[in-house]
Amino acid sequence: MRLQKISEQMQNKTLWASGESKEIYLYPENGDYGKREFIWRVSTATVTEETSKFTVLSGTKRWIMPLDKQMKLKHSNDLRSIFEITLKPFQPHGFRGDWDTTCFGKATDFNLMFKDGAHGLIKHLRLMRYEPKKLSQVFMEAFDRRLSGQHSWITIGIYSYDGTCALDNETISSSEMMLIHMNTKEIDKAMDLVIINEDFDSVNIILTVVSYNN
Repeated sequence: MRLQKISEQMQNKTLWASGESKEIYLYPENGDYGKREFIWRVSTATVTEETSKFTVLSGTKRWIMPLDKQMKLKHSNDLRSIFEITLKPFQPHGFRGDWDTTCFGKATDFNLMFKDGAHGLIKHLRLMRYEPKKLSQVFMEAFDRRLSGQHSWITIGIYSYDGTCALDNETISSSEMMLIHMNTKEIDKAMDLVIINEDFDSVNIILTVVSYNN
């Protein structure tokens, strides 16, 4: 098991058609998102236009979560409408990257994407002060063997959106992310890791998990 903290200074900023994207982490680290050479990726993005089109990513699954304002997404495939959904802040939504997706509304969002063959999900946690929690208590989905049973590696992520928390005395400040990389056979070692709010108010945290093969 290996902990890796991604500071805000380590996150690469790029422009996309309707705003700015901040790549928090890309696996493998020598991959290239522009060339679509990656297995999974975590990022945030700002949407600065009222109507925007998401980048089409073939062979990719995506999770998105608005962080500050609600956004409406309209999905279609081969010019056929699939469905529309309005997401409230911190509401996760999964969809295929090869769908044509139109976004309505300006917001900042959190993204997890992974290639077909990998599995993953995201979850919001509002952590109150003086309430230390075991990771397995607040993110039991990450320890479900149905998620990791088909893969050799699993990475759990803890992203602090608006405050300071700590994982076993390792501080995670606002806009930082702590990654826990491990072989799926040793996932039980992460069950007793403790996450605690070190801020004066509640802290909004985004939890991620991806199971994958090299």
